[in-house]
Amino acid sequence: MRAKIFLLLAGVCLLILPCAEALERFDLISTRQLQELLARRKAGTADFILVNSLDEVIYRDAHIPGSINIPLARVDTLIERLGRDRDKLIIPY
Repeated sequence: MRAKIFLLLAGVCLLILPCAEALERFDLISTRQLQELLARRKAGTADFILVNSLDEVIYRDAHIPGSINIPLARVDTLIERLGRDRDKLIIPY
């Protein structure tokens, strides 16, 4: 039983650690910071792309106004929605 639990935990660690290391490469923003950015975008003083990465059905039901939908499962076919400006800030949620 202990061996099975250890293998399960080792498998979970292998799945989680690469994700945690990948997240270290990106800045995280708070809800308050996003609200401020949205207000600045509305005022014309900020420009960024807000990407909802959930399924299209969920996006249609509820999303942040001004966001675009690129579900993770379809990112390879919908990547053009990001446009050609590779320097523009992209905020996925």
